[in-house]
Amino acid sequence: MEVPRRDAAAGEWRAPSTAGNRKKIARRPGNRKGPAERPGEERGKAAKAAGKQRKAAAAGAKPGYGEQPGEARKRVREPRKSRKATPVCRMFHDITLSHEMKILITGAAGFIGYHLCRRLLDEGHQITGIDSLNDYYDVRLKLARLAELGIDAPTDDTPQLRSSRTAPMRFAQMHIEDVAVLEGLFAAERFDRVIHLAAQAGVRYSLENPIAYASSNVLGFVNLLECCRKQGVGHVLYASSSSVYGGNTKVPFAENDPVNHPVSLYAATKRSDELIAEVYARLYALPLTGLRFFTVYGPWGRPDMAPMLFTRSILAGKPIRVFNHGDMRRDFTYIDDIVEGVVRLLDQVPSGAIPTELFNIGHGSPMELMEFIHTLERALGRTAQLDLQPMQPGDVPCTWADTTHLQERIHFQPRVTLAEGIGRFAAWYLSDKNPLKN
Repeated sequence: MEVPRRDAAAGEWRAPSTAGNRKKIARRPGNRKGPAERPGEERGKAAKAAGKQRKAAAAGAKPGYGEQPGEARKRVREPRKSRKATPVCRMFHDITLSHEMKILITGAAGFIGYHLCRRLLDEGHQITGIDSLNDYYDVRLKLARLAELGIDAPTDDTPQLRSSRTAPMRFAQMHIEDVAVLEGLFAAERFDRVIHLAAQAGVRYSLENPIAYASSNVLGFVNLLECCRKQGVGHVLYASSSSVYGGNTKVPFAENDPVNHPVSLYAATKRSDELIAEVYARLYALPLTGLRFFTVYGPWGRPDMAPMLFTRSILAGKPIRVFNHGDMRRDFTYIDDIVEGVVRLLDQVPSGAIPTELFNIGHGSPMELMEFIHTLERALGRTAQLDLQPMQPGDVPCTWADTTHLQERIHFQPRVTLAEGIGRFAAWYLSDKNPLKN
């Protein structure tokens, strides 16, 4: 295997050539290079585990994750010392990670990815973001999110960019389905954590373009796990969805409920990811945490979701489509609460024989859809015209998160009320920050 080489003149790392195409991955000057590290509060446990692995290796035991027979075992490195960073965004931070980490965020130009980048940059971590920037929804919104992070629009000549505002932030446009490019990134970098948010989103669109969902959500996920396994990443967090609960009638939804009857292809791909993650945890002891997000909303949200769709129509004086004649409930969860949950789980590394866990991240109190509409009307100062429609294929009448497991593990429960969150969303939508306002 070709080893990444440092281009001293350019201050960059060149990844191994793949299929005749050599990729460049920018590297921040001064970063150390070396074997994968396992940072965090479990340093002592990790060191003991490494000692046991060495003894087991001498006895001919099965190699640990990130290794194949004959490969050298990776040693445990001490975590980097914290470095003060220029604050990027601070609404409320209940917890700060105790050490600086090098984190890969896939889907960094997406709704949750953008907010997570801001939060982790604020805390002084080194962030590498990747995103395909596909046109499932208006790319202007994705580029505007990147601009807020100091990242210019990528071009064919500059697919890898460094932030002009926050030194520890770098961005590369790439598809996770392209395993050669992804392997080049991992060959040039050593990540302490990986947060996988990239996916083909949308429940209803999965009925129209199923191939995109199988390719991105399943194949892309396997590609990423292979890279994480080979490098020995200390913890991989990945986005699942409340959609996996399908047509379950028992509420609230708990992580140990049966999820064998998805009602959309999108939900099926997310459940597939959970099963694939369990296999990688079982076979390779790769620590994996699945995040079942519930109806996320807030500033910079997706334009195919209800808050943006309803707001655009209300302000334009057009009717809004209300499915199931308004008889629906959703566990609307504000974006800052979602980010808080993810950040707190970064250092909650699963352990045991099969180191994988699942968490619901939702508000824990579903809201009637009509009450959501009335709250939005009050925030906008306008009255909505309703176009009542039957239930759509692939949709469900209610989502409701049981957050007991999340509260027990990280001592946090989402707390932003719907009125407060919708007020913040409406203020952003009407501001000049919103590239889709007109």
